[in-house]
Amino acid sequence: MLPTSRVQPSKADILLRPLPPEGGDLVTRRVGRPTFGLYAATAYAARHREVLKAADWTRLSFVGLDETRAHFASEGWLRSLPGWPGAWLRCSYALGIYDGVLAGAGLGVLATYAAIRVPDLVPVVETIPELAQDIWLTTHRALADSPRIRAVSDSIGRIWSGDPAI
Repeated sequence: MLPTSRVQPSKADILLRPLPPEGGDLVTRRVGRPTFGLYAATAYAARHREVLKAADWTRLSFVGLDETRAHFASEGWLRSLPGWPGAWLRCSYALGIYDGVLAGAGLGVLATYAAIRVPDLVPVVETIPELAQDIWLTTHRALADSPRIRAVSDSIGRIWSGDPAI
């Protein structure tokens, strides 16, 4: 498998992006609008119940992205919390944040569609509206009606629908 930076979108059957591409013989469909929230492990939330209730961010631990990803919207949102102490555990990818939060290392911004499926995670801030983002599926016009492309597109749409049964 080639690193992502070397994969050419024109060679992929399906491309998922936060923006629809312009030009080309492409068909683009909005497949979802994932939402994000601030989550904690159940045990962490129980230990810090009063501090969480008071939203005293200075007394809580956070898991976030590393310095090379400091420009991501989720990091900007964390920085906007009054007295945010910074993340003590920094990860280079979203699954690292998920793992850290689940292990009880602190609070972290997680995709709602993933977090709601895990009973050991609880929302501290259920929805962060400014982080929601449309996701667009793009394929070549010749493949748009392909049963496999439709199946993948529909499946992705169901995942991001927020239905925990999926």
